[in-house]
Formats: sequence, structure tokens, C-alpha cells
Amino acid sequence: MVYVWSIMGSILAIGCEVLFKTRGEYGRFMWVLIPASIAINYCVFKIVTSTPTLVAALVIFSFTNLILRVVLNTWIISSPIGTGTWVAAGLMGAANIVRYVWK
Repeated sequence: MVYVWSIMGSILAIGCEVLFKTRGEYGRFMWVLIPASIAINYCVFKIVTSTPTLVAALVIFSFTNLILRVVLNTWIISSPIGTGTWVAAGLMGAANIVRYVWK
């Protein structure tokens, strides 16, 4: 269930970032951003309380955030992804696998 909370929180966070990046202002979209911010905080709360350690929670949330940003930049915004981002995605994926295997 922690992955569901992580994906939901990441989708909301990345959605807010894209809204700001494409529109350039927050003022007109406060009616969307304030509830989204509350929902993001709730998702992070559920992630932190669902995992045995804070480090495990951060690995999961950071991994889903990074993957969604890579997908968004690759297929929607069409901006180049640096080598460091691909390396970070691989290392975060490995950290997630190790966390799962060594429970």
C-alpha cells in the first residue's frame, strides 16, 4: 500500500510543478494547489507511517518522484535528461530492491 500512497503523492507533486512550469503563476490556481498540497502532505504522512523506517519511506517516495519526472520530461515536455539523472534512477531502483530483499 505504501507504493500507492507514494505514487499518488508523486503524481500530485509533479502535477503542481507542471502546472507552475507551463502557466508561470500560482495565483490563479490556488483553488487547485491548496487542496493538492494538503493531499501531498497526507500521502507523505501515510508513507512515513506505513514503512518501518523513515529512510525506507524516503527511498520509496524519492524513487517514484524521480521516475515520474523522467517520464514527464521524456514523453510530455520533451526536454533532455542528463546522465546523472539516469544514474540516480538506477541507484534509487537498486536501493528499493535491496530494501525489499533485506526486509
